[in-house]
Amino acid sequence: MNELTTQARNWSALAHLSGGVLMFFAPSFGFIGPGLVWLLNKDKHDVVAHARDAFRFQVAMTAAIWLCGMAGTGLSCFLIGPIFYLVGLLPWFAGILMPIQAAHKVNNGEGFGYPLTGNEAARLR
Repeated sequence: MNELTTQARNWSALAHLSGGVLMFFAPSFGFIGPGLVWLLNKDKHDVVAHARDAFRFQVAMTAAIWLCGMAGTGLSCFLIGPIFYLVGLLPWFAGILMPIQAAHKVNNGEGFGYPLTGNEAARLR
């Protein structure tokens, strides 16, 4: 990716941070912030790339949280359900902390890629 302008860096950092903030307060809606940044900056390719990556990551973390919650609920009668609730905290923490790291790197002009989403997932196939 080429060098980002100051405005593009700010929008890209906002795409990452908005997902983390929403994930903290409303874990099911962490993808809305990056989605809005993506829609508002359709003409800026670099910003769209960062917003798309943040969106994919937040969707993946939301799905992981929901799956752990469903498994915990389904297995609660076997007394192992609470384990899945605790495991569900891991994607929640990742959905908050990774965007902070991403925003910091993007704001410093460095590249950042989320693990196991987007391009990384395509490489595993």
